[in-house]
Amino acid sequence: MKDFSENPFKKDTQVQPFGGGGENYRIWDSVNCSQCIKCERESKTEETAKCKLEFYISLGTITGTIPLWIAKEIGCEYNPLYLTVDLFDKCKCFDNGKDLPF
Repeated sequence: MKDFSENPFKKDTQVQPFGGGGENYRIWDSVNCSQCIKCERESKTEETAKCKLEFYISLGTITGTIPLWIAKEIGCEYNPLYLTVDLFDKCKCFDNGKDLPF
């Protein structure tokens, strides 16, 4: 069981984004990070990451959680009772380089 959170709405609260495990991550990643021009997976620190959201999502595949602020930046529905999030189908920061602003 997860630790009880005194304040489940704090910015750095750790939440579980992929309840179904690695398969859900791979599906989400295939239509988001893998197709985004900001994605690069060589960074070892947040400071050197081209996309901080992708850095934390990738790290979350190891730890099982990501900070709440990352989930909110991506776009999500948050369940504070279970400390889980359902990420939106498309990341709010997604950029495939094809959508022109004009």
